[in-house]
Amino acid sequence: MFVNSADLENIDAQRCYYSLEIPVGEFDYPVFVDQNSAARGDLNIVNSVLPNFIPSQAVTIPTGQPFPNLNPNSNSNSTAQTFYSSVVNTNDNPILSLQTEYAGYYGNVIIEGSTIVDGDWYPITTVAYSNVTDTKGYVVTGFHPYIRMQFVSNVGVVSNILAR
Repeated sequence: MFVNSADLENIDAQRCYYSLEIPVGEFDYPVFVDQNSAARGDLNIVNSVLPNFIPSQAVTIPTGQPFPNLNPNSNSNSTAQTFYSSVVNTNDNPILSLQTEYAGYYGNVIIEGSTIVDGDWYPITTVAYSNVTDTKGYVVTGFHPYIRMQFVSNVGVVSNILAR
């Protein structure tokens, strides 16, 4: 199969699938592409060899959750509270990077994934922090259609979350 750049010019970058067929009389018969007789293959159409710049998107922490930096009486011995970030749609990208700013943060950060937008969350990675004041980065690899961050904390500030 030969495809030149002019053939792809009007097709957006995307993940798609293909099947090969051979015409026999009035019918098109599939040409099987693997040992399991699966007639569908994966195809990634990209803009160029180098990826385009993708701006970071702000990830929020929805209101109505117990957020530790909103309680001025919290300290490292306070009861831990759990709150979540908004959901990030990875758009079938196998790599997602997250950046989070912390100030005086005590607690665990759990990056969770799901195949549906509103449930069945599973842990991808867990990090424990003790009085961290820093900007931390995380790289999530694998097929996780939806990602969110879970914070289990008793004190500290999460001031900015970015995803790309």
